[in-house]
Amino acid sequence: MKSSDELRAAIEILKATPFSEIQRLGYHFQANDYYSPLNDVAFLKENLDLWKNRPSPSTIDWNLSGQLAAAETVGNYVEELRDIPQDHEPGEVEYCWNNPMWNNTDALVQYGLVRDRKPGRIVEIGCGWSSLLLKRALERNQSPCEVMQVEPYPNPALFELLPKEWHLTRTPLQRAPFAIFESLQAGDICFYDGSHCSKAASDVNWFFFEILPRLAPGVIIHIHDIFLPNDYPELWIFERGQTWNEQYLLQAFLMNNRDYKILIANSFLFKTNAKALEGFYRGVQPPYGCSFWMEKLR
Repeated sequence: MKSSDELRAAIEILKATPFSEIQRLGYHFQANDYYSPLNDVAFLKENLDLWKNRPSPSTIDWNLSGQLAAAETVGNYVEELRDIPQDHEPGEVEYCWNNPMWNNTDALVQYGLVRDRKPGRIVEIGCGWSSLLLKRALERNQSPCEVMQVEPYPNPALFELLPKEWHLTRTPLQRAPFAIFESLQAGDICFYDGSHCSKAASDVNWFFFEILPRLAPGVIIHIHDIFLPNDYPELWIFERGQTWNEQYLLQAFLMNNRDYKILIANSFLFKTNAKALEGFYRGVQPPYGCSFWMEKLR
């Protein structure tokens, strides 16, 4: 570990280096002050009451009865997933439960909603393990479904396993044609799993400000890594140094908003109705997740 003097000397070098040069090397260097958008870990540890276990705003309609009904419905499809292995063989890229990105109830809810709603079109923004499970659900549906994917960094081995008729737009979301999203109709799905960071020209801002307004009423929308009504996990903030902020934007979006209906919020349901979820999801462990599903009403 470097001494304090060594760290201060390094900081002085960085302070004298143009910000753009540091960014060019893949890093940021920024003062930890009042104006910084990055989390101040010391402040958060000293002020847990300001962000831990805060009550949900009363102006959000969580549609609890509707969520529980939807969770019971998707739970009816859990038996179709019993043959999924816990792990895959070395070198294989088939869907398994112990993957690092898409598992447990998030996977079950995605699968169950696709099986139950049988959409005619799906747009998937951010592709990977969820794509493999989507393929499985659509094969069981045996009904036509056009899949359009937006993924700037596709995994070649994984994409080799996907149907050739699926259309891939290999660009950032911000450069994808609006026609992709405007083609969705009631009952179709817009699945979004992006950078989770709201900032100038980010995919998160683009999704909320440009994509959502273009979706037709009745489109089902997914956003991943949403822990509402909780904040982001302590591990992510204190140890990983993550400064994600997407769910704050979503929370503000939902307040006093009657144009969207919450369908299933996995984190919320686990916090408020864990026993019910264990009954609905019948053995899917652990019975929690962080996927957020809503429907545009108008």
